[in-house]
Amino acid sequence: MRRRASALVALVFAFATLPLAGGEAAANFVVGNGYSASYSGESAFTAQPAATTGQFSAIFFNDGSQLWRPGQVGLLVCLADKTTCNVPSPNAAYTSNWYSTTVYATTTTLVPPGSNGFFIYNFRVPDNTLPGVTRTSLFPQSAAAVGIDFASLCQTICDLALRRARFRNNVRA
Repeated sequence: MRRRASALVALVFAFATLPLAGGEAAANFVVGNGYSASYSGESAFTAQPAATTGQFSAIFFNDGSQLWRPGQVGLLVCLADKTTCNVPSPNAAYTSNWYSTTVYATTTTLVPPGSNGFFIYNFRVPDNTLPGVTRTSLFPQSAAAVGIDFASLCQTICDLALRRARFRNNVRA
């Protein structure tokens, strides 16, 4: 069942017919016509400090009947709902040589049916980013799950830090 699931709906992975020549990629969804994929895995998430670069890879199994060619099948940027894809990245500050503003990466080798395709892309952590306190970090996502938006979370962190500093100053006086 998992192998046959639609990549467009269930797996954040979508196929794109990408331009083979230069210029901004204008991805077009290819659904059916022998194109199908199943999620196989991904690289470990890294804890990169601010102003550094890293690399991430997503792996999808070609369970369709069509050969995937470099520049033809791409890993599209999707929103948090994992079905709205081919959109500019909400994490644009992290881009580092992505295929385009809407496509993270394309395969770099031919991927025949029955094989895994690797989509590898670089990212750069923006300057002055505190570890664990970006909109896409787990801490803010956990807060959002209980109804605390990112702005309120940041305000609460600042308020608690000020309260702690005042307390420490009063204790020392």
